[in-house]
Amino acid sequence: MDNTGTLKSMWATRPVRLPSSQGSNAKVAGVAEGIGVRYRIDPTLVRIVFVAAALFGGGILAYLLCWILMPRYSVPKSPGELLLANIDGAAPGGATLKKEQRTGWWLVAGIAITSGSVGLLSEGIVDTSLWIVLALMAAAWFGLHARTPQPPQGLITETPKDAPSVDLGAYTPAEGFAAPYTAPTPPEWDPLGAAPSLWHLPEPPKVSVEKQKSPWRWILIGAAALMVVAASVALTQASKTHPDFGDVNTTVTDESQLAATYETEAGDITLDLSGLQRLDADREIAVNNSLGDITITLPTKVPVVLNCSSDLGDVNCQPGKASGADSAHTLTITAHNDLGDVRATP
Repeated sequence: MDNTGTLKSMWATRPVRLPSSQGSNAKVAGVAEGIGVRYRIDPTLVRIVFVAAALFGGGILAYLLCWILMPRYSVPKSPGELLLANIDGAAPGGATLKKEQRTGWWLVAGIAITSGSVGLLSEGIVDTSLWIVLALMAAAWFGLHARTPQPPQGLITETPKDAPSVDLGAYTPAEGFAAPYTAPTPPEWDPLGAAPSLWHLPEPPKVSVEKQKSPWRWILIGAAALMVVAASVALTQASKTHPDFGDVNTTVTDESQLAATYETEAGDITLDLSGLQRLDADREIAVNNSLGDITITLPTKVPVVLNCSSDLGDVNCQPGKASGADSAHTLTITAHNDLGDVRATP
């Protein structure tokens, strides 16, 4: 086996990111969605693997590495490849490339921090398991490539003529770029396309050849199942030693229920303030997350001042002071996310 050629092929045909802004169902940066489309597996399974790996200290680092090495759909280079590039912001696609470059530097900082310090379990387990998890995920990538060496038509620019066809109509190119060109595939009896006017003719009958069943599918399913079982055990231990780990879902209808801080290390925060009618005094609350999304439903009868930020993620908050008819006092919300989106809507 030509290992050098295999590694070059893995890199050349690596997945692209499919973020939600380009039409996918991505939760963070579109890494899992892109891996699922590239290797034709369920993105949910990919997310489960990342979450399970995160419990052992390597999943977050692996996700950041994928993010920095995987280009955005229709963008020719990844954030890592753009780090030192001289980009003309006024050129077509320049604004998108500039944004990807900035994201790349944020990811470099995140990788530097994560590789040396982040862990959800005891230090001894994390130090050992970090490299084991990364090695297992690298092996999984090798296995996925061996099972599906060719990307779907139109996913990347250099796509072989005999690559499988997948519906990519739901995904839109990044601003300033066009979708990768997909050349029409001539029938097998005319591989050079010498007679395009006859392409409408039916294909000659194919000889049925039984394909050799690959063991990689079952190996990957077994590995994922083991990681899920291990994750459930680790999650139980983590919940005892790290009470701030997991989703936070809170509904507030009265000022007495309002906490000063809502936070979690890994998980989504959902804070529903729509039922809050009035305040007896000005209040300030902080909503902090390290990994996951923050979603805040704002009150309609209490004035609100929003301060939203995210190091790596989208921010959808209306800055400034909202109108409130039934309360003379103001609620100030400061929401910050290290890795994930921040949304605040009425």
